Amino acid sequence: MWSDWKPEVVDRDFAQLSKNGVRIMRIFPLWSDFQPIHQLYTAQGRVKEIAFQNSPLPNTEVGKNGVPQAALDKFKTVAGLRWSASWG
Repeated sequence: MWSDWKPEVVDRDFAQLSKNGVRIMRIFPLWSDFQPIHQLYTAQGRVKEIAFQNSPLPNTEVGKNGVPQAALDKFKTVAGLRWSASWG
């Protein structure tokens, strides 16, 4: 779901689950999507830095924690879908 991001599909799935009585759902933010960090090494084999792919971590609060802003935005979208609104 995270790498093939289609919020309208997730929204429909949540609505269908709710319609069928599901009231609790566990959502798993996959490590590979939410913290895709790698250690980059110097020629001497020492850790040079932690990075996304081959780029330094962004100098943002989220980026400093090793999380891409886009991944956090997707999680916020999932948390705000009508899943919770459809209970009442």
